Amino acid sequence: MVDGRLLEFSTSNLQRAVVAVILLRSHHVTPHYASSGAVAHLFWLYNDVLIGRLLVALIIGCIVGVVTKGREMVGTMAMGFVSFLMAAALFWIFVAMHNPVDPALFPTIMVNEFSGSCMIVIGGVIVRETRSAFSRWPSAIC
Repeated sequence: MVDGRLLEFSTSNLQRAVVAVILLRSHHVTPHYASSGAVAHLFWLYNDVLIGRLLVALIIGCIVGVVTKGREMVGTMAMGFVSFLMAAALFWIFVAMHNPVDPALFPTIMVNEFSGSCMIVIGGVIVRETRSAFSRWPSAIC
């Protein structure tokens, strides 16, 4: 549950930061886009947020891997699995409560959540491989 809230908090702030950078680049002037320019602007805005969300998930996986010393893979796989299940459950709870959620978005949301869960596990792999590489270094003490 903490992972979902942390990811949601950091992702919403990330979206604000991406929009601020894009607005800063336009020198605080509301740009006028042709239809192709507007499509390109929205494409890059969406992809920037997606890449940022995946990086946040990777960082969360690395933090969990560091905290669960010796059990990096167990901790990150459990967190990735729970995060994925919570996203699916929350989506269907919102649909059941008749909140304004389009059920057609379910595949897109699940692909994003699955990729985030995979990045959490990859963060654990990075920490585990880094620790094993440090343990193979020869000791400086003779």
